[in-house]
Amino acid sequence: MSNLDPKTSLGNDARPRQSCGQIDLNSASEAEIAEIEMVGKKIAHAIVQLRTQQGGFRDWSELKQVAGLDPQRLAELQRAARI
Repeated sequence: MSNLDPKTSLGNDARPRQSCGQIDLNSASEAEIAEIEMVGKKIAHAIVQLRTQQGGFRDWSELKQVAGLDPQRLAELQRAARI
């Protein structure tokens, strides 16, 4: 019998991950955001800066302020993350 919480799973790096595969943009680290396909370090840094300035995100439209986050990247971010 496993002692793991059924709501999370552990990847090869033993970090807890959401079972749905999505990360929370209001709490994820810059490194975690940068791992999302098509995002990278520069956009992840800008997302964390904006989040800090605003006190968190409430709507996806707020991310339109992030330089380099075009509609295709935003769609990928919406697939891989949640607010």
